[in-house]
Amino acid sequence: MYTGRKSSWLREDEANRPWQTWRVPVSSRPAQEVQWRDVVILDENNEFYAVQNLTEETLSNGANRDKLKSILLAAATISDTDIDGIPDRWEFQHLGGINNGAATRLSTGQTALVAYATSQPPSDFRPERNVLVSVVTQADGRFLEMQFRRRLGGEGQRLIYQPQLSTDGETWSSDPDNWSEISATNPWDGSGTEIVRIRTTAPESTPLLLGRIKVESPQ
Repeated sequence: MYTGRKSSWLREDEANRPWQTWRVPVSSRPAQEVQWRDVVILDENNEFYAVQNLTEETLSNGANRDKLKSILLAAATISDTDIDGIPDRWEFQHLGGINNGAATRLSTGQTALVAYATSQPPSDFRPERNVLVSVVTQADGRFLEMQFRRRLGGEGQRLIYQPQLSTDGETWSSDPDNWSEISATNPWDGSGTEIVRIRTTAPESTPLLLGRIKVESPQ
């Protein structure tokens, strides 16, 4: 949840005094207005899941740390009843229910899995936003470069984002050695994706190469 960011709001040291700021009592100070230090855990739909009180169950106790960890892991578990690579909550939100979204075709011809993988609502799916393809010229030749959206964290790790090359648009090669990842940037735009940039490892030859990203569920 906090990749690339500090979680100082849960850390108390000389530079960070969240309990004091929140006017929460601790052993070194008299009780003030707020009597409890609660960690409230929400599920993937931002609904209440569980709560742990850090005043009574301090994290200096290993058993309490393990308890909070298990709650967080359980709350973060992705529910995918039909095992199609798309979480149930996304299918209910965008497809009206669980119905093998990986095989569901949109009006554009793309699958719902592609819309989910690139964080696009099916009702406003635009194929041109999937992948940006360009040619980069360097001293040792011209290279094909692609930029695409990839789901962050566990959701992205459950999917297979497979870059492919073709010379005719009919036959596609999926050799991972053809590509190198240049960067992966989190835009912090609330989409739950990172912007990935990849480039061919060998200079472009004749005929010109075509590129695309194929998304699959491992199930």
